Amino acid sequence: MVHRHRPAPPTAGETSSAPRLEELFDLTATAWMTGAACAGVDLDFVPDGGDRAEQAVLELAEPVCGSCPVHAACLDYALADKSLLGIWASTTTRMRKRARRSAPAA
Repeated sequence: MVHRHRPAPPTAGETSSAPRLEELFDLTATAWMTGAACAGVDLDFVPDGGDRAEQAVLELAEPVCGSCPVHAACLDYALADKSLLGIWASTTTRMRKRARRSAPAA
């Protein structure tokens, strides 16, 4: 899979929490990734260079994401995991942060 899971470093005053063992071995949580349109695509969905670099990659990724049969699962996954960087389901890291802030409280 092309996505590299590069978690964001903890911010000042925030501690890094290690994943629980059951999270590490729950392969069903990400089984949908094998059906992703980006699987095997030669594009770095987690570019170095911040927001501008992500925006440039987003333009290249949108046709791939737009035809993806697991787009909804990818978006749910990306919104749920705040540590993910890069392009997920046609969204940048900044777009997902904004979506989380504007989402109604559960």
